[in-house]
Amino acid sequence: MKPHRVAWPASPVIALVVALGCAVDHPLPVALPSADEPSAEAVFSPGSMNTSLDFATSVILESPDGATRIGMLVDLRSAEAIDRLSTTIEVRGFEINGTPTEWLPADVTWSEENFLVARADVGKEIFGAQMRLPSSHLPDITNVTFAAVVPAGEYEQIQSNKPQYGSVESSLTIPNFVKTRAEWGARKSNCSGWNTAKYRMAIHHTFTPPKSSGSFSARIRGIQAYHMDTRGWCDIGYHFLVTDDGQVYEGRPLHFNGAHVGGHNSGNIGISFVGCYETGACDSMGTMYPSNASLRSTGELMHSMAEDFEIRIDTSTVKGHGQHSGAYTACPGDRILKSMDTLFAIATGNSPDVAEPPSSEQTGRAVGVVWDSSITNGPADPGALRLPAANVAANGQTIGAKGTSAYWELILPVGTHTLTATAPGYGAAARTIDIKPGQETWASLGLTPDTTVRNTSQDGTVAVQVIDASGQSIPASAVQIQGELAQLSNASGTSTFPLQGGDKVTFTAYGANMQARTVTHQVNGDALVQIALEPEVQESWTGTIQGVIWDESVTTSPSAEGNVRLGDALVLCDCGKARTVRSTDAFWSFELPGGSYTFTALAAGYTPDSKQVSISWGGTEWGSIGLTPQ
Repeated sequence: MKPHRVAWPASPVIALVVALGCAVDHPLPVALPSADEPSAEAVFSPGSMNTSLDFATSVILESPDGATRIGMLVDLRSAEAIDRLSTTIEVRGFEINGTPTEWLPADVTWSEENFLVARADVGKEIFGAQMRLPSSHLPDITNVTFAAVVPAGEYEQIQSNKPQYGSVESSLTIPNFVKTRAEWGARKSNCSGWNTAKYRMAIHHTFTPPKSSGSFSARIRGIQAYHMDTRGWCDIGYHFLVTDDGQVYEGRPLHFNGAHVGGHNSGNIGISFVGCYETGACDSMGTMYPSNASLRSTGELMHSMAEDFEIRIDTSTVKGHGQHSGAYTACPGDRILKSMDTLFAIATGNSPDVAEPPSSEQTGRAVGVVWDSSITNGPADPGALRLPAANVAANGQTIGAKGTSAYWELILPVGTHTLTATAPGYGAAARTIDIKPGQETWASLGLTPDTTVRNTSQDGTVAVQVIDASGQSIPASAVQIQGELAQLSNASGTSTFPLQGGDKVTFTAYGANMQARTVTHQVNGDALVQIALEPEVQESWTGTIQGVIWDESVTTSPSAEGNVRLGDALVLCDCGKARTVRSTDAFWSFELPGGSYTFTALAAGYTPDSKQVSISWGGTEWGSIGLTPQ
């Protein structure tokens, strides 16, 4: 496959950090997909996802050489989130002309502790990939490693005089300080590319958090599952992995070719730090430096491998991933590359004093949501009102809450910080948190209506504007208050309601071919409430309910001679959908699953009226509604 230029859809996207780590070694065009040439990959945090009413969506990951599978390794905030996400993650691809495929469910192939691996085969060649999950589940995730690949298996040079060694589970030689595959619970290797002559080493980083909230062993098992289930590799790509506590883990058995440096795997021992050490590219995970323990263990491992395989330790035989010819990657990151002299010194027996990483630059992540604490005690309580217009500030940074979940995150230096949240019509709130290196601190903030500006008993007129996800007004819309009959919006998509101060009222907004949405508002004088709608979801196993809207004061039937059709009417369904009627004959229709529904017709200058209609699967029912002038 050869690189192509893809015409992506013209839509705003949020910047996503394309991995400059070891998994993003963009290969030169090859005749066949090669397992040691990783395909397009990126890493992102939930804060970089585009959040709308229903879904949080990643930006498009380009795959210029083509792919057929989309997969991911997801870090979760808790093990309980696995059940919520196991059936709700979806992916789609993009064809060469930028046309998106249908959204497909991503099947979870492995999950444990706070991690899961999921994938979906698209069924055609794609040149871009995207994932989404319900916006309400956005706070469940902390990091996503996302890839578009061709899972064609590994194309390895196998010596004909060697047997198949898929059942072998240990390397030929193992230093006594290495945790074996059996000890960390590795899957059985499916590799067969026999390669015992090692004469060089490559240093990597995994481009993941060190471990998130799970254990180091679970992190290693997750990387193995991601490499095998998503990429289709025969095993984890590296021969050894080193965690932040200095423990060395046996990866792919040494007598097999690794899959870690495209075009340079033969005779090359792959050693990877577990973490992310590239300035800028890793910022969504916090600023990480290799620990003293991991540097010392890696140097000692290099020393052991040099003795076992008679490898000379110098810059020609030990390189960072990106230092190999043809490797277009920053792996293992500038913070590892700055420590290469230290690794060489340890490997050659000089045992220097390893300097402590600069604590002044270490960071952690603060995350949370903003909600109305006058309605509920917590943001997860039933009936909680999130405040997506809120801002959160700390350490000179200010970030806006995202989407209907009102989720936010800040990368902060290690130490004590004061977070301050603000939102229009609410009093500010603050809390103090302690940030620890590489860790995540949950710190939601609750706000109450601002009583210093207005008394809560003050009456006011509330203007409710119906908008779409991009912020544009929806003129052909309607707003229902407290579940009563709706009011048509004006040309700017706005309806106004004079209300009594102190009341908590619910508004439900409808737009043609949009999904209705309900919000709660506490009256505190004049206010503007914006309700953003998303396109309605297409139903399956449906029947048709259709009708016309006519002036019942002129004729008692829409088919009687002289009838007057109301071509500017709007029809609402209690299923949360709406339709504008056809201007020529006031015809409307809904495709809905079997059941009983109530339809309400609205037209300027007429009294709204409703009708209940039942439908069965595959059937067609009429539900015409006549209106009378006000």
